[in-house]
Amino acid sequence: MVYLNHGEFSHMSRVLVVTEESAVAERLESTDREDAFEVTQTRWITWDVKTLAMHAADVFLLDYRNPGSIPGGITELLAAELREHNSQTPVIFVADFDPLLREMIQAAVGNRNVAFTDTKAFTDVNGIREVLATFAAHRNPGMESQKSRAFPCLFPNLRNHQTGRLDATRVSRVFGIPINRLAGSLGVGAGAVYKTPDSPALQAGLLLYERIARSLLSLVGSEEGLRIWLNTPEIDLDSAIPRDLLMNGEGEVVANLLEDMESGQPG
Repeated sequence: MVYLNHGEFSHMSRVLVVTEESAVAERLESTDREDAFEVTQTRWITWDVKTLAMHAADVFLLDYRNPGSIPGGITELLAAELREHNSQTPVIFVADFDPLLREMIQAAVGNRNVAFTDTKAFTDVNGIREVLATFAAHRNPGMESQKSRAFPCLFPNLRNHQTGRLDATRVSRVFGIPINRLAGSLGVGAGAVYKTPDSPALQAGLLLYERIARSLLSLVGSEEGLRIWLNTPEIDLDSAIPRDLLMNGEGEVVANLLEDMESGQPG
């Protein structure tokens, strides 16, 4: 994970960069870490493209400077993923595109905020800042108030990186909840959870935890903050402790409150 200054663009604090060039991260790591973007870098491989929508990113920065370096079929897969998981996360393509190619890409990814910039975006920090500034000037003013629940898989730390499924052991660690108590909240035995923590049978129950984690990460900014909030009486829950509600089968109330808070809606 790397960082770069963002100044007035704090509404786009988390950037996911997809590129084959490791030097991008090295250049960004040399920047001032105070008041910074949080930047995660990944590669053009099938798994990473399929899990773009899992990343809690405010903007995707996709490196298309050298299309020949992108494995075959990845471009089609990317277009399919962006169409299917039509979140509000904007996408910036870095390359020298002609107008026709821009139109083709926009049509391929569907109804999504897309911007284009030339190759200077990866030259230095100022280049990336210019990209974000340009996009911010043309973005949909109402985008921040919009919320998509169509694909809520936005917290990859809760998922098994091999199967892509939610993993109860990871949920236990992030939430600070013992496996046996987590299993009880899911209505299953602890033995079954220990045996196959990413079992397909657990996914529906664990999805509630992912909704809560995604919203809390956006609101408080860290896993430590997530655990603190969950264990603190919340006035909008009649001073109940959110963790207790979650353990007692009332997690939906907690998730709905957090999503309302995240979107700025009244409790």
